[in-house]
Amino acid sequence: MKALDWSSYKLPVFHNLTCLELGAGCPGWLLLPKLLESSPQLRTLVFKEGLWLADDEHYWDHCGPVPTCLLFNLKVIDIGAFKGKKGELKIVKYFLKNAEVLETLNVSPLMPEAEELKITKLLLKIPRGSSSCKVVVS
Repeated sequence: MKALDWSSYKLPVFHNLTCLELGAGCPGWLLLPKLLESSPQLRTLVFKEGLWLADDEHYWDHCGPVPTCLLFNLKVIDIGAFKGKKGELKIVKYFLKNAEVLETLNVSPLMPEAEELKITKLLLKIPRGSSSCKVVVS
């Protein structure tokens, strides 16, 4: 099923979901806002295999209300295989800006060391909605 089909699907509310791990099988970025909106107690969000569909920055144009989990509960975001592409940065900026109680953003880069330093500096400059949020690149 295509992500466009999923975007119109109404998900149930997952009241007890506190940790969500997404892999390469995720049906697309159009579903992610719906998953977040349906997971009000989410505390940990893991992109184990990276932000794999974010090569095209147009995959993430979430302009609706900020999901409850980002405002009140999301403490940790882990992103594996981060390549520093424009679309990935757009998603990271959204999370850092809107996750008001975020404590840690862990990013595992998948790039040459010189590029990693450049991306690390860029990530550290992104404004944050949570004054206590640490960005860890390792």
